[in-house]
Amino acid sequence: MTLAACLLVGDGAATAKPAAPLTPDGWGAVRIGMRMHEVERALGARLVLDTLGEDDDCSYGRLPGDPATASAFMFVKGRLARIDANLASVRTDRGVAIGDGEAKARAAYGARLKAEPHAYEDPPAKYLTWWNPARTRGVRFEIGADRKVRALYAGDKAIEYSEGCL
Repeated sequence: MTLAACLLVGDGAATAKPAAPLTPDGWGAVRIGMRMHEVERALGARLVLDTLGEDDDCSYGRLPGDPATASAFMFVKGRLARIDANLASVRTDRGVAIGDGEAKARAAYGARLKAEPHAYEDPPAKYLTWWNPARTRGVRFEIGADRKVRALYAGDKAIEYSEGCL
């Protein structure tokens, strides 16, 4: 079963569980560094593309029928750089999901989890970022004022972009 089929059910709302957990390297068959056609092949669906920013070097792809807040695939210079997941059914490979408390993310990722101030909100809102030992790939948690995970990002340095492509 493709990842797209796992995400899209019924009326097209993205509510089903994904085929695999979100990791610093990707999501199921979708791997960071893939070109768009490779991501589409892995998903089994064509992406709806939004070009954002000042040039064409960064764009977002979304699954057809996927609400804008559900999931997105960021391409930088033609390669997948980041996966944004905002579905409660998505878990990281260490079991952290949207709605979990900050404490669960800290327990799962340990001392290597780096806290940074939120770009637009006052504390206790923040970002928690975990990098692989080479610091080439990571997972980022956006923590809201309620101290719960609001969004998950996985990929390369693009996980640190606070405004997506902009």
